[in-house]
Amino acid sequence: MNIWLFLWAFAAFFIVGIYIWTIRITIQQKAAWKKFAENHRMEYVPGRALGPAAVKGQYKEYGFVLYTEEQPTADVRGRRYRTVMELRLPGTMPTSGLIAAPFYIAFANTLDLPVTVTPEFEGWHEGTIVRTKDEEKLKSYLTPERLKVLNSLMATKTANPLLIFDERECYLRFETADPMTEDGLIEKIADKLATAANILKI
Repeated sequence: MNIWLFLWAFAAFFIVGIYIWTIRITIQQKAAWKKFAENHRMEYVPGRALGPAAVKGQYKEYGFVLYTEEQPTADVRGRRYRTVMELRLPGTMPTSGLIAAPFYIAFANTLDLPVTVTPEFEGWHEGTIVRTKDEEKLKSYLTPERLKVLNSLMATKTANPLLIFDERECYLRFETADPMTEDGLIEKIADKLATAANILKI
């Protein structure tokens, strides 16, 4: 067999295989997200036939949204898809700030948060970004109990957590490459974030 014909056949087989795998994952994801939404009386947004779905509504006492976000790769020539779960926390924060995994450093650098804070907490996860406008106000918010919860979230190996807030709004974000194709996994992560939010809220 001609080597070029062999390479073409291999490439075609690979592309078709990826396409079939993507369809399979999308179908599993939609089914799991729909089941989760129904279990919690939330809105399920199916999206296009082979496109990403979304879930929005109220999870326990928190505003909730689950969706797929398209992002550029590091070299900006490609695209990647990330699963994002967000909870909106009630109440008002004492200042503006961001506490996030190292993944968000480029995003953090675009914000008007000039003060970098290093929490005094034993075993604080290395690389965690802590930025704010008012160091004293942020430190008063970061009680030992809240630092413990944040440190536990930031230590998650398969995801990039972020807590971002100002005097009007506060969001806890959980981003992962996992498409979350099992409703049990969605439930587990949502419950973990809600439990953390119970301590992080004001």
